[in-house]
Amino acid sequence: MRSAWYWFRANVTIFSFLAGTAAAVFGALNYFSRPEYRPELVSTQNANGVDDKVIIQFENNGQRAVQRGTATLFSFDAGKKLRLTELSKADLEGVGLGGYAVMVHFNNVDVSKLTDTVLVCTSYSGEHKPYNQAFLYQRRQGGNPNAYHLDQLRSPDYDAMCR
Repeated sequence: MRSAWYWFRANVTIFSFLAGTAAAVFGALNYFSRPEYRPELVSTQNANGVDDKVIIQFENNGQRAVQRGTATLFSFDAGKKLRLTELSKADLEGVGLGGYAVMVHFNNVDVSKLTDTVLVCTSYSGEHKPYNQAFLYQRRQGGNPNAYHLDQLRSPDYDAMCR
């Protein structure tokens, strides 16, 4: 009888240890893989251009701050869904400060190559992990002939458009 009790006690202890370890690993993986715990840029409707400058404002919809990022502005052929010429590259501004308002200022944009649709490819990091997002905008002329507004379109897949 004594050997059966020790066998039962040892197996329960091993089973409890394995079950606890599995629960801890599952919980950690679930916590760190949740998308809301990563930074995620969302374009606001504040995207404008004047002459050779384009300014786009993003908000960070995630719970982690955006750290160190760049954005590249491309002309885009909407009919062929094809990225064309790189127009400008700029750093993301306002990053690392809680990260809710993030701006990008594209300067010296070659307006002769600016198409009706433009693509913005962003690369940034948060918690030492790289993230990428793409944004597509339709250019709409404003009252001033040198000014225009950018209306956001459905965002394309980053890998398909920006790599």
